Order: sequence, then C-alpha cells, then structure tokens
Amino acid sequence: MKIKCFNIVSVVTDNGENKGVIVFINMTMTYYGYSHGATRVELEKVIRICLECVGIG
Repeated sequence: MKIKCFNIVSVVTDNGENKGVIVFINMTMTYYGYSHGATRVELEKVIRICLECVGIG
C-alpha cells in the first residue's frame, strides 16, 4: 500500500502557477503580525524563558 504525501502549497499552486499569490499572502500575514506587535511579545517570552533557565529571572 503506497501512501501519497502532499502539502498545501503544492495543492494550491498546481505546478507553480499561483506561486506569486502564496508569496503575497505570506508577506501580508507577516506584516500584519509585525505591525501588531507580535515580534515584541515573542521576544519578551523568549528572553523570560532563557533567563528562567539560567536562573537569573
């Protein structure tokens, strides 16, 4: 029994026809997260976890 594996990008792009649309959506979502402060929140969490592991925080 052979299992066929695929990912959502290959299904949506259908041999690379709409790859520009995927890139545009990715860039839009990245900008949306950045503009709403998601990077600041994630950086604060990472710093807090690292300081707790070292024993300073």
